[in-house]
Amino acid sequence: MKLRLFMIVLLLFLVACEPEETDEVIEVSETPYLVYVSLNDGSSDEVLVPMGHAMAVGDVEAVTFQYDVSLYSTDVSRGLMRVEAIDVLIGDSDEYAHLVKITVMDEPMMKLMPVFNYAVTITITVELLEPIDEAEALEHGYDPSVVNVADARAACEAIYGQNITFDVSFMLIDS
Repeated sequence: MKLRLFMIVLLLFLVACEPEETDEVIEVSETPYLVYVSLNDGSSDEVLVPMGHAMAVGDVEAVTFQYDVSLYSTDVSRGLMRVEAIDVLIGDSDEYAHLVKITVMDEPMMKLMPVFNYAVTITITVELLEPIDEAEALEHGYDPSVVNVADARAACEAIYGQNITFDVSFMLIDS
């Protein structure tokens, strides 16, 4: 199953669309089930922008995916389900992948959940962090902890026009 979003970066603006609708239920077992996600199909006028930068019609600060998940195991009385975003790339590089904020349910990148005997809906939210270097933080009086790149301009140029891709791993683990 592929979910696709389109992304064109114009000084950190990304064009995105809603994920494809599907009635498929992911069956989770001890073997990882991977879903490939690509922000790359061009069928929408929505623009994914960093938090606080939504200024025009169609600007969005987050894109949300939902997956219906059920267990495929003979023993559903113990263990945990792990849902994890892995292998995040912007273009073919992971150099600025930390600028892609992925939240699985309410936790960054990965969520461990108790096993349920029924289907559950997993929500994954993708946001873009604004590249901020030390000079920009000083200029604007930001706390130094918000610095996330060595050179904000270089980061912008490196991710301009690049696709964001990642895998979502669903797996049962023993507790």
